[in-house]
Amino acid sequence: MARDYNEFTSDEYAIAVLHNNDEVDEYLDTLDYPKKDSDIDNDDGCGECRTYDGNPVHTLLKTKISCPLTIVQEMDYVDSAFRDTFYNYYSSKHNCPERNCIRLSIFNQELKLEDFICGKEMDKRAKLQDGFVGTIILRPFKYNYVGKVLLDPSKLKTGEMYVRTTTFDVEVLGNILTINAYPFSGQDVEFMTCAETSIWTILQYYGTRYPEYRVILPSEIFKVVDAYHPERCLPSTGLNFLQKSTVLKNFGFSPKSYNINVYKDQLKNILHYYVESGIPVAMSLNRHAVVCIGHGEAELKSTDCKYVDDIELDFKLIDSASFFQKYVIIDDNRVPYAIDTYDKLKTNLIIVPLHKRIFLDALDARSIAIHTLKALNDVLTKCLEEYTHEGKIINPLVMRLFLTSSRKYIAVRSANSVSPNEASIYINLKCPKFVWVCEISNKKLYNDHKIIGEIVMDATAHPTASDCWESLLAIRLGQSFAFRTPGQSLRDLCDALLKPAEPTESDAEGYLLTVEGLNSFYPQYINNLKHINYQREV
Repeated sequence: MARDYNEFTSDEYAIAVLHNNDEVDEYLDTLDYPKKDSDIDNDDGCGECRTYDGNPVHTLLKTKISCPLTIVQEMDYVDSAFRDTFYNYYSSKHNCPERNCIRLSIFNQELKLEDFICGKEMDKRAKLQDGFVGTIILRPFKYNYVGKVLLDPSKLKTGEMYVRTTTFDVEVLGNILTINAYPFSGQDVEFMTCAETSIWTILQYYGTRYPEYRVILPSEIFKVVDAYHPERCLPSTGLNFLQKSTVLKNFGFSPKSYNINVYKDQLKNILHYYVESGIPVAMSLNRHAVVCIGHGEAELKSTDCKYVDDIELDFKLIDSASFFQKYVIIDDNRVPYAIDTYDKLKTNLIIVPLHKRIFLDALDARSIAIHTLKALNDVLTKCLEEYTHEGKIINPLVMRLFLTSSRKYIAVRSANSVSPNEASIYINLKCPKFVWVCEISNKKLYNDHKIIGEIVMDATAHPTASDCWESLLAIRLGQSFAFRTPGQSLRDLCDALLKPAEPTESDAEGYLLTVEGLNSFYPQYINNLKHINYQREV
């Protein structure tokens, strides 16, 4: 006889405590969904677009979340995304499904009903928050039933990775809990294929994280596509890259696409620059669409690390993008936060949802940074003299390129400053809304998350201007920091760096600062991605 795992049951809610995988099986038997194990997280990786052929919730609960766990099952849950698709499509069908869903709220601890009645007891609410893994929406379908999923990657059994997440507020039995997650959803095949789903998750992420965007309902994507498409759009047959870009543009983005046929071997590095910047990137694979939201651990001993060959320096230079082979993807064929190598993904096109005020793209920023390093060859060589081994300068140099908001950049740099003088430099740095940053290090310091310098570029600069060097805002090498104001010329910046001088009253207007007590090396900027390293003992 099956165990009675329900700690509490009513017409609206059920609380189940599960201690092992056998009890997970018993619990899932009560849900009217396929009982077969899903192969969504097998070794086949990302292939063609397909649907679940088993029970993805079964796979998730048994392989990604440690027991014991508590599941709060909410019947007749009103999910805004499904209600939207229901009234815009499914309600017109002869065999019309139910309009309500089931929501599972998952905790990685044993809980009873009284644990959810917190009142003013902050310790009880803190316990709930600490054990809250996330939520899963189950749509009223026999197949393709997984709806919106919000799961905290730090509480899942995943590999070590760096991902982009945002904070969602969730109400569970009267308690407002928060979760750091990237939104996931399965496709329903008819209204939302993998293409619409991937774009929808990007819009959900931005609409939740940033006030200048808003959360989009699935039907709004359909209306944008329908306005430009000469044929019917339902049932959906997917979206091509022009339709995806059109949707993103209609909701406030300035998308930029990169095709493998044009960029060839550069495509992997381009993807990495944007992912390292914390930007979710839409990827087109072999007849399938996913979103890349992060990467794995750096592999500094990788044989795939290639030297930058389009620059002449007295030392070798490696692009840090070559240290990374594994990427974190949101794929509706698999569990959230799946990890695959770039080669296995077989990417043929990426679409980057850039802010409308970002004009300088990744390749332009990379080109400017490399040419700046070439111009500063002698200064770099002098800075590197401090980092020697057996009398030889430690080679090679490592460059790390990323995009970030100036507000976050200045906040992080000033917070990590070793002196008030250093902090004041960053606080008074005049920057546009977004900046490209190229950090300079060597392999040893890079492994320790340290750098010896950086080049800061204006992301609002015109990439094809007669003098694209005008995008340079500041350069720091060791203890020297040269910067300029919008009215100053590039010559002022370069002269200041090449001809060090003692600080004067005019330094505040944009010259070289040699700051007393400033370290020759300092921390990497690590604000863009969240480090995940699951440690819970099973």
